[in-house]
Parts: sequence; C-alpha cells; structure tokens
Amino acid sequence: MLFLTLAHLSCHSDYEIIARKPDVDPADVTNCGFEPIPSTKMSRFQCNPVFTQTDEGWNQGIASAAFHVTEVLGHPFYQIWYTSRSEDSYGLGYAVSDNGIEWQTHPANPIIIPTAGAWDQDALGAQVVVWDSSMESYIMAYQGVTLGADDFDYGIWGLGIATSRDGVNWEKKTENPVIDFLQDFRFDAEQRPCWPLTLNVTETGYTGYIASATVGGGNACNLYSLSSTDLIQWDFDSEEPILAAGFSYDRLGFADATVVEWIDSDSEEKTLYMFYVGFTDLINQGNYSLVSGTSLGLAISTDNGQTWEKSPNNPFPIQQTEQGEITSVGAKRVGSRIHLWVGDRYDGAGAIGYFYYEPDIEAHE
Repeated sequence: MLFLTLAHLSCHSDYEIIARKPDVDPADVTNCGFEPIPSTKMSRFQCNPVFTQTDEGWNQGIASAAFHVTEVLGHPFYQIWYTSRSEDSYGLGYAVSDNGIEWQTHPANPIIIPTAGAWDQDALGAQVVVWDSSMESYIMAYQGVTLGADDFDYGIWGLGIATSRDGVNWEKKTENPVIDFLQDFRFDAEQRPCWPLTLNVTETGYTGYIASATVGGGNACNLYSLSSTDLIQWDFDSEEPILAAGFSYDRLGFADATVVEWIDSDSEEKTLYMFYVGFTDLINQGNYSLVSGTSLGLAISTDNGQTWEKSPNNPFPIQQTEQGEITSVGAKRVGSRIHLWVGDRYDGAGAIGYFYYEPDIEAHE
C-alpha cells in the first residue's frame, strides 16, 4: 500500500475525553459480535468494514477520516468527517451513527469542496475534529495542498484551521495556512516537518503532534509536540522528539496518531494511550512522497505525556493485506473500552474497520 504524505490523506484524531460515559458492550447492540485477537487486549468487529465507499455518487472510497463521540441522553453519539476523491477533485463528507457501525450520510455532502485559487485547492486531508466547549464550536485541523507547476515544485503545503457550530457548515481561518511547512515553520534550522498528526483541546488552549525529520539525519519522521493558545500561532514544546522511530515496524516514523486519556476508576491514576500508524518505507515522487509498509502500534505514558514507552507487543496483527496498508486510526473511550476505527484496504478500496481495546483486562489467549 502506498499513500500520499505531502497530500497525506489519513485520519488524525486526538480527542477531548468526556469524563463519564455509559459502559455499553457494542456486541450487545449490533448484529455481529467482536472476536478477541490473541495475545492482545484488542477485539475485532466480525462484520468489518463498517464504513466504506458510499452510494452518494461523489466519492471513490474513503481516504481519510476524523471521528468524534459525545453523549446524548446517556448514549454515545458518533460522528465522522471523511475525505474522498472524485476524478481530479476532492470532497469532505459527514455522517452520523448511534452505534459506531451503521452510518447515515448527510444530504448536503460533500460539505466542503475545493475553491479554485485557494491555498488548499488540490488536497484536503489528515483532518482531525475536536469540540471546544469554550467556543461552542467544532475545530478542524487539516493538511492542505496546492501542487506546483512541475514535479519538483511543492507549491503550498501547510496546516489549516476551520470552525463549525454544527459540524456541517465550516468557516476556514483567513490566516490559513496557519503553519506553512515549506516556508515559515521550523523547530530549528535542522528540522523539516513531514505532516501534522493530531489536535487536542486543553484547559489553556490547544496541543498537537507533528511528524518532523532531522535534515541530514535520515528520513525518519519522529513525533514532536506543539501548543497554541489561539490556533494561529504554534510553538514546539521541545527540540527533542517525544517519540522516536526505529523499530522494524516504524523505522521511518509515524503517519498518524491518536491519544486517549484513561483515568482508573479506583485509583484515579491517569494513563495516556497513543495508537499510531508506523511505516517502514518512504518513496519520493517529485512534489509528493508515498509511505508504505504501515502497521498499527501502541505507546503508553504515565506522566501526562512527558515520556512514552512503546508496547513490547507491537504491532497489532490487524492489517488486511500482507504488505501492510493501514492508513489511519481514530480512537475514543466509551465506558471500559477504547473504541478504534482503523483505515485499511478492504477488497481493493479504502474503508474503515471497527475494533476495541480493553486496558484493564489480561491479554487474550
């Protein structure tokens, strides 16, 4: 599996956690059950994929997706924003679900289409959507691209921000791209950004993760943390990566990541779970790059994200193809489980599979 990194179309999801949620076993409210994956704490929905090419007529399979889960009258309510390409164009669609499995697409889809001459006219992807209660708005961070005149001209490549009251009607910031990956943003003189990864709402503003490579130090796209108080001006939190590439399954870095906060109901100790897509190959194609050999891994932090330790059982054995074509991961805590939606290749087309991870159990035999 190969997919764009310059015009990287995957889901990047880092979510604000709602403190108390109903603990509903999804197998009790669906027609299919969940199958434990041996030697892991993860289970797979037996009727995957749960979201694939729709019958809307404008899309050709799911390229990237952002997920959000909230609580309505004591029950989880699921939302997805997904990108797809149709011929030489792209669109952003929106769908909702009451169980994370059966989805109803919005009649106005695609809710975002390219604007000729805009900085993001050629691609929109890598989107992540969070809810900011202080603004009473959804915040979407995404990667936008305008390709150059030839294969060696990058054009414009950066991070955009958009806001919406209802998740359907979006207003893009006039300051976009708020980070220009090719011009005005560097951790230091030795860093070259690869692509954005996540966004999260905090008490003091916003945090996020970005992949970046050291110039002259190889192509590995390590993971760095960012922060902002206004979504426009972003600062790196450290010149050192918080998570480095290097294992056989992620030797060239990270293509996607999502972080879930887990608070133990008895001890009230907090643990952060980072599910990420690692990759092993990077292929340059002129004004864009392709990553391949992807898989799903896990890193855990017990000190509020200051340090991370990769799971010794990485990667999860869930990929649909032998070469590994996982593109994205979104995650959300619901009750005693972390629900995951993983982009992969099903029957030759990009689609979303459904899984859950149970931190408090022993690994399945």
